[in-house]
Amino acid sequence: MDSGYLEEVVPVSSLGEIVDASLNPPSLRLVFAVGGELLPLTSLFKRTGRGQPVVLLASKPGLGRALRELVRGRYVVVKGEMKAATYRSVFLHLARAGRVRLSLSLQRLAGYPSATVAPNTSVKRAVALLGENCSVALGVRVRGRISKILTAVDFLNYALENGYGEREILLDDAPVSRVKPLVVGEPGGLPRDTLESLRRYALAIIPGEREALVDESSLRRYLRARAAGGEL
Repeated sequence: MDSGYLEEVVPVSSLGEIVDASLNPPSLRLVFAVGGELLPLTSLFKRTGRGQPVVLLASKPGLGRALRELVRGRYVVVKGEMKAATYRSVFLHLARAGRVRLSLSLQRLAGYPSATVAPNTSVKRAVALLGENCSVALGVRVRGRISKILTAVDFLNYALENGYGEREILLDDAPVSRVKPLVVGEPGGLPRDTLESLRRYALAIIPGEREALVDESSLRRYLRARAAGGEL
């Protein structure tokens, strides 16, 4: 990731290369260039939601402009540099600059969790939740605890292994227990440092009476709420 408030757009030639890029080393990139098309990770399954709009700019915008576009629900991609302003990249920049109080921010982030599902939830329902919420991951909860984390890349790999297109995976009644958690797996595999977890995977587990999985969709809601309250 870039040292400022932008992160790299990853060029790939196929959807399969998105899986490869996410496993070597394990991490989640948020914007890919597939051929000539910009594809945010939150838009892998576009039929399930509106996807993540992208604004393409010729030069690097100021942080204020980038924030305004994000608050409107749009990623910013700088064409010449092929780097993007995402909710993750901007949040990490604000945290490093001391513009957000991390302990308080994590409490607020926990109020915007990603979805969690039961092991017998269907693949089609889980993929629909990812698309509807513009999420990059969801948790599988067993006896009140998150036992497994499934990312959008895991579902993409599942679709490719089964020869599914986007329509087929949205009709799949198989349980999510059949989806291999390749990128993260068990929550214990995440870095203990929350910022490092967000930097590497765009998600983190926030402990509490009911632990919360937060991801890029959580950061989106958090930053929009901060902006609405005049706190940015």
